[in-house]
Amino acid sequence: VYEVWRFFFLRLSAHAIGFPTPHTAEYLEMPPPSAEEILAMLAARDALRGRLLAMMERVPFLLAPVMRCRPWKVGEFPGVDAMEPLTYANLLGLPAVAVPVGVEEGMPVAWQLIGRPWEEEALLEVAAEVERRRGTMER
Repeated sequence: VYEVWRFFFLRLSAHAIGFPTPHTAEYLEMPPPSAEEILAMLAARDALRGRLLAMMERVPFLLAPVMRCRPWKVGEFPGVDAMEPLTYANLLGLPAVAVPVGVEEGMPVAWQLIGRPWEEEALLEVAAEVERRRGTMER
């Protein structure tokens, strides 16, 4: 999954944008992906999606972290890899919502709920219920 994620969100996007960002500069030093590479990664992505959707026939929702690390303060961004869990739903074309669940060291903490395609309404109902049960967040 990580290789496919890096390909689409870093390497391919770096060449699509065409100018370096702090997270994509190294990918601009590589040649642009070939049509064969893009097709292979699309096939890999579709295979991952298929396996996950097969699992989700029994489990309608997944609970996942939003980030790989604790919340950070403004100006302390730990790098694009920290946001990787947040982008899996995008990569696989699944609806997702981040739900606040608490505060840690004065910073908000959230979990990500991921649902099945075309079941956004059910996903939002579960997210609303989590928020309702959680109550108002205090700093």
